[in-house]
Amino acid sequence: MAVLSIQSSVIFGYVGNNIARPVLQALGYDVWCVDTVNFSNHPGYGSFTGSVKEAHKLQEEINGLTNLNILSECDAVLSGYLGEVETAKTVSQTIELIKEQNETAIYLLDPVIGDDDQIYVENGLIEAFKNDLLPKADIILPNQSELGWLSGSKINDVSSLKTASKYLIKRGAKTVVVTGIPEFETLTNYVVTSDAFWAISTPKLNRKFSGTGDLFSALFTGAFLHTKDLYNALNFATEACSLVVSETQKEGSKELSVLPVLKQLSQIKKPSNHK
Repeated sequence: MAVLSIQSSVIFGYVGNNIARPVLQALGYDVWCVDTVNFSNHPGYGSFTGSVKEAHKLQEEINGLTNLNILSECDAVLSGYLGEVETAKTVSQTIELIKEQNETAIYLLDPVIGDDDQIYVENGLIEAFKNDLLPKADIILPNQSELGWLSGSKINDVSSLKTASKYLIKRGAKTVVVTGIPEFETLTNYVVTSDAFWAISTPKLNRKFSGTGDLFSALFTGAFLHTKDLYNALNFATEACSLVVSETQKEGSKELSVLPVLKQLSQIKKPSNHK
């Protein structure tokens, strides 16, 4: 099984494709990475060098894959940080192309916009997510702030979270997975569909970690492809993500301690299909 991952790339650190590739490979998937940016490090350090890949260059890379006649082997497209507005249309066209060749392929949209009410992408990307990518998403994975921006509402309790998620479903998404909602001493992740609602919590650590959203989306993608069970994927991704941040906290690392945990991923209990 193969996953096409369209996200950022950095030389140093674990975000975007730098975290999606090793995690999904550890879960048994081939990973085809298309990098939307090439930076020295993620912007969380305050400064970085590198460049954003122009949409037409990204399209050239997709064309190269198309010429290999392998798109029918792609089981999922996962997109994250896009870099520029025009890239959204390229991603949208790529999803259409893959689903034409593999009708069972799914699209998971991690709408990387910002966090803690701070937007760190260029103007126009929110609308691009809404208009170009949200209608094609089988699963969308926003954090609390991103859910608010995409739905045009303030998320301040479970009721408003459900309402905002239902709005995204009306706009085309089949499933909404809302990540990292702070609640007292825990962080809670939610799955919302037109007829189901689940929540799983994990202890909250007194520290901010860069890359946890990208980590969660990769873990969720891998688990969902394995069982096609949303609750299973939510449980697995929450537990595995908690394991990584706990290890990072213990080591005092600036970057997520991904490598020490990869060998343990297969040992995390995968619950049977939830009914």
